[in-house]
This record gives sequence, C-alpha cells and structure tokens, in this order.
Amino acid sequence: KPAQARWLAAHFDVIGLSCDGPPDIQDRQRPTHNRRRTSEILAQAAAAIRQAGGHLEVRATVLPGTVHRLPESVAYFMRELGAARIRIEPVYGDRAPVFMPVEAGWFVEHFLEAQQAALNAGCEVTISGVRLPEVHGPYCDVLRDTLRLTPGGTATSCFYEVDGDAAHIAENAIGRYDAPTGRFRIDAGKVAAARAKALALPEACRDCINIYHCARGCPDYCPLAADSSVAGGREHLNRFRCQMQVQLTLRWIARLAEQVG
Repeated sequence: KPAQARWLAAHFDVIGLSCDGPPDIQDRQRPTHNRRRTSEILAQAAAAIRQAGGHLEVRATVLPGTVHRLPESVAYFMRELGAARIRIEPVYGDRAPVFMPVEAGWFVEHFLEAQQAALNAGCEVTISGVRLPEVHGPYCDVLRDTLRLTPGGTATSCFYEVDGDAAHIAENAIGRYDAPTGRFRIDAGKVAAARAKALALPEACRDCINIYHCARGCPDYCPLAADSSVAGGREHLNRFRCQMQVQLTLRWIARLAEQVG
C-alpha cells in the first residue's frame, strides 16, 4: 500500500526484500501459505517503496538447482526491483537440497560472474558468510549488540529464532520485555556466556585464511549449541561452506592483486 511504503521509506535507511530470483524461481521457492505466487506482490512492493524514496536491498537464497542462474537473477533484482545492494546466500539447514563440497567451485564461478556484472552496473553483491573488509565471526546477535525479538517479547541470541518456539528460545534467551516497567530486562550473565562461546575459535579454523572473517559454519554449525565442540575437527563444520568461502577469498585477493599490479 502506498501509505505503508511511504512510512517504511521515512523510517528505515534500507528496506530488505527476500526474493530468490526471477518470477519462476521466486514463485516456486517462496509461494504464499496457500501456494499462490509472490513475485508480483514483491515487484509491486518494491515499486511502491522506490517511489516513496526508499532504498532496497534484496536477499536471495540460492539452491543447487538455481545457482547457474545467479547472473540472470542479479540482473532481475537490479532491473525489476531496483535493488541498490544484493546479498546472496547458499541455502542452509535441511529445508531443501543442500550444496555438496564438490559444488563449491561451481558456486564460486557463478557468484563471481554475477558479482562482477553487478559491480559494472554500480550495484554491490555480497555474501554474509565471508566478508573480507571486516573482522567477524558467526551471526550471533550478542556479538553485534543487537536485540532479536520474538513475537512473545523474548530477546534471543540467534537469528534462527523468529517464530516463538519455546524449546529453542529457552536455551538462547537473553532477556525479556517487562510490561509493568516498559523496559527490557537483559540477563548480562547469559549475554557474557554466549559471547564467550561465539568468540571461541574451533580448532579446525585456526590454520584457515578466513580465520578472522568467516561465519565459521554458522548457521549449520552453532557455537552456542549444547552439543557443539570448539575442539572438534572439520566434521563439525559445513565442508561446502568452508571450501566455497576459502575459494572466494583467494579469488578476491587475486583480483585485487591484479588491480594494483
């Protein structure tokens, strides 16, 4: 709705849209609950936000079956949605067909092709798992001093916890909204413990070129989970992500070397 678009544009610096590709990809991967198409809804929302002066960022989940269409998808995001920035994420968890380690190089080639085409058009394409310009670890919100709120008013340390699932929230809850006082009550002890776990380096990461700028297997490997082992070997990490992110880093460094050489 135009009024909602104007409100969003006035109150947020950047507005993120989840769109996985051109209409055939988007409608197949992200239909509504009653299996209706969402591509037209997204296009209309993007147009309304742009007309209201808002800036759009698109986040796209890529599956093994759609990775070869990354350049096409990025062109669609820029042309049809007006994205100023695009974030590409390979699918994680067990919700869909996942990438195998042998597919790391395949993903890298298509990602870099799409990234370069977008750069030539003045648009930035990133991937959150490895960010060379910054020192970072896993996605844990306690490392970013960010509150992630669930529908029930609980603050958690994990971006995965957005649906109010009590079993998961109980483990990673770090605070709660206190209605009588109108304030958030944060458990400083749990925050400190979560930060310590999130900052710990798995043994398998200590000889990696990405040691200080990698999500370290998150979210497939959770450093805060009760059964995760910091001392564990590479079997605890996602091998596809490890290989893909190392290959991306090496290619980025080689590209920079060519530019300055």
